[in-house]
Amino acid sequence: MLALFSALSLIGYLMIALVLSGKIKGANLFRKIYLIPMLLSSVAIAQLWLKIYHPSNGVLNTFLEAIGFSNPPAWLAEPSLVLYALFVPILWQYAGFYILIYYAALKNIPESLVEAARIDGASPWQIAFRIKLPLITEVIKVTVVLAVVGSLKYFDLIYVMTDGGPNGSSEVMASYMYRQAFRSFDFGYGSAVGFFLLLICLLVTWLLRKATASKDTIQYS
Repeated sequence: MLALFSALSLIGYLMIALVLSGKIKGANLFRKIYLIPMLLSSVAIAQLWLKIYHPSNGVLNTFLEAIGFSNPPAWLAEPSLVLYALFVPILWQYAGFYILIYYAALKNIPESLVEAARIDGASPWQIAFRIKLPLITEVIKVTVVLAVVGSLKYFDLIYVMTDGGPNGSSEVMASYMYRQAFRSFDFGYGSAVGFFLLLICLLVTWLLRKATASKDTIQYS
């Protein structure tokens, strides 16, 4: 599920990059704000969101109570909610990384192509989806691989925030490997899980590259 969330989140990152690459007021400020999570460690981000999700005095539940919710959920203690709650800080943590990649790719598109489209009467929507996105297809393919494979080996933030709980509902393969090797001291089994995780990452990478392979590439100069 985390891999699916990570892949879908790229759509939002791409939309933000498309907006920021245009000539909008305040774009420079937004470009600085979205880079803030990249400056923080995963442990610091986890501690921040633990405070936000705290069931009794966290920012989120305090806000929900203020607007009329009498019994807001314990976000990290509910097996049905914990993965969704974890995905929010993960999305926030990696937003700057992927937006920066997309932004750099979009700014590398020659302005003459965009201006020619505007002269021909293309709308901003048509420019975005018929000119800009096709020109950065290869970059999008790379980010899909990075997001999916990265989600398969994700560990640190989940370890700090939930340690795989409650009742293993937020367990991922990396945390399971750690638990087996360094808590149960079954290093052989932990190594086998790690090797299996490596094989899965390689297989997923190969499948994604095959699924997104294209004989025709769009080039511009």
